[in-house]
Amino acid sequence: MKVLIDGIIFRLKPTGGIARYWNEIFKRLAAGNGSGIEYAVTLPRGSESEIPEQFIKVERTVGALLTALRADVFNSTYYRQWPSMRRKVNVVTVYDWIDASLPLYHPNAGAGFLENQRKAIKNAAHVVAISEDVKRRTMEFAGFPEERISVAAPAVGGDFTLPLPVEEEKEAFRRKYGISRPYLLHVGNRRNYKNFRTIIEAWISVSDKCGRDLVIAGGEPNLNDSELYAVSSRGLYDRVHFIHRPNDADLRLAYAAADAFVSASVMEGFGIPVIESMACGTLPIVSDIPIYREVAGDSALFVPWYDTAAWGEIMCMDFSRLRTTQDLVEASRRFSWDSAADVYSQVYSGVF
Repeated sequence: MKVLIDGIIFRLKPTGGIARYWNEIFKRLAAGNGSGIEYAVTLPRGSESEIPEQFIKVERTVGALLTALRADVFNSTYYRQWPSMRRKVNVVTVYDWIDASLPLYHPNAGAGFLENQRKAIKNAAHVVAISEDVKRRTMEFAGFPEERISVAAPAVGGDFTLPLPVEEEKEAFRRKYGISRPYLLHVGNRRNYKNFRTIIEAWISVSDKCGRDLVIAGGEPNLNDSELYAVSSRGLYDRVHFIHRPNDADLRLAYAAADAFVSASVMEGFGIPVIESMACGTLPIVSDIPIYREVAGDSALFVPWYDTAAWGEIMCMDFSRLRTTQDLVEASRRFSWDSAADVYSQVYSGVF
């Protein structure tokens, strides 16, 4: 059996979470290539991906078209449909329903995104959702039958599976980035539905009382104008630290050296930073939304995303006795890239 995977995500969002998700899935599918499935991945010109050597790698050329015509199953990494693949068996991976649930946020800005998402799902033989929450929303927003939806959740890998850093490593990290106080960590972009506004307002309101700095890893390299004004007017600018485009080695240390990880998102499809934080032995403090309950279980503190006062109060707590680092690490291992790849292998075999 031949499976063609359209690698459009490696042009659209080459450094984002979805591209990372597929790179991890590719590694595991390649490791199990004795399953009798032959994989080919098409890549836009100039895009970069960690395509295993066991895969056939083709650019969007005549070669890609010929590869497509020989494929039995087609799976786009981002809701794209090829006219030449409409008569093939289509599998669609669904990452979230934020556009449908929160239309005013329109995170995937661009004409017709939601229409394309629904059309791809309508034409699918099977859907793979990245969480149970996304599965439920796929049934709700696309009317897709439950028995044709599988869940292949992300996990932690690479540096985040290493032993916990020792104190000397964490201290070296703090010196590298000029961090002298205990801190709270926010990871990733901060746009609209991420609701960073609640985090920054809550932190400003208690910064003098709780004595923790704010470290921002990834995402935009500067505060926006309103955030900058709020921080500067309180004389707190030197207590906000940016780690722009951190590699996994530095991000692992950022988690491990933090007092807590914070995220006040209104909605997510999964939330990889939550389990990365747990894998590094650091308590997540997150918004009380269904997906974070699913991902973190009882290993996090939950706060209403809109309640700035509650966030400020919890930011000043002593977290040291709430969860042990080992308990957090163990909880992060509920998710496995091997299990996720097995789901894809079973889906591809089952639909053909």
